[in-house]
Amino acid sequence: MITKKDSISYQPANRLEEKYFTKNSIFFDIETTGFSAVRNDLYLIGCGYRDDKDFHIVQFFAENPKEQSAVLSEFFSLLSRFDTILSFNGLGFDIPFLKAKCSQLELSDPFPDFTYIDIFKSVSKYKKVLGLPNYKQKTLEAFLNISRDDEKSGGDLIPVYEDYKKSPSDAALSLLLLHNHDDVLGMLPLIQLMAYDEFFCGNYHITGAAPHAYTDVDGKPARELLIQGTAAHPFPSQLSVRKDDLFLRLANDQFALSVPLYEGSLKYFYPDYKNYYYLPVEDVAIHKSVAVYVEKEYRTQAKASTCYTKKEGTFLPQYRELFSPAFFQKYKEKTSYFSYDPDAFSCDGKAQSSYTAHLLSHFLA
Repeated sequence: MITKKDSISYQPANRLEEKYFTKNSIFFDIETTGFSAVRNDLYLIGCGYRDDKDFHIVQFFAENPKEQSAVLSEFFSLLSRFDTILSFNGLGFDIPFLKAKCSQLELSDPFPDFTYIDIFKSVSKYKKVLGLPNYKQKTLEAFLNISRDDEKSGGDLIPVYEDYKKSPSDAALSLLLLHNHDDVLGMLPLIQLMAYDEFFCGNYHITGAAPHAYTDVDGKPARELLIQGTAAHPFPSQLSVRKDDLFLRLANDQFALSVPLYEGSLKYFYPDYKNYYYLPVEDVAIHKSVAVYVEKEYRTQAKASTCYTKKEGTFLPQYRELFSPAFFQKYKEKTSYFSYDPDAFSCDGKAQSSYTAHLLSHFLA
């Protein structure tokens, strides 16, 4: 077994790194000859951890399959010094592979004893916002403008390792170690991506929520509610996202969320339609206790789709019933609306917070 160590000077680049990558945390990444722990071999584990001044990378390399147990034992020994594991899809692949490999080699695994932060799982929740072609580590590194020396994929290196087992060479060893080294080193700046998780989980401060006049695509005057605020952590890349009629812009540590205001008439549908009559001329439903005074030719038994009253005003959309009463443009329409009072809304911090969280969740739906 070969052990390689590397250290570089390190200070946390931002508060996100301070939060997630503490001295009790360790990154790790594995290299294998395939996806099955039973049929394939583990040949390399790379780890990254920090102290007060340096970032340390340690790699455990199995020169042949017989050294897998030694690699795991050395890795577990290092792991015992930490309480939090950071990884990129470690919960999806690396840890299940190692647990199965431990079972195969009759080794006990230590994994139930840790707190886990999986950057891939955290970021992949925001696919509809980020809009990337895939969420592989190299793709995310490119999104963050992170460069690396290694240009190979794990799959590219399987035949390199197979050749190394038959005929070891320094060139092949360097190539195998470099890929894993850069994967571990690349996880550090990927912590920036946790800013999106922090934001969509509510770690922001609303600085304003007020109506804003604009001109729509047809050149007509329109109004929107513009919600603005400050995120707890800067976004690593500027984003502009549209969902239905909503528009979200993220830049630096600022966000702006625009919601079109609906101005006109909407319908409130009574739930107990059997107790109502519909008046076709007025295009409204009234309760039977009142409708008895209306001549029979001017009323019909209300159906669920005609049992409504109308309201004129200014409204905001909602994608589940957050505020009531809920108004609709049409019967059984998914989007409902609630009455918008700009004075009341601008002073109601709880309503602003609830509505902003509701809209942000819609971007992820």
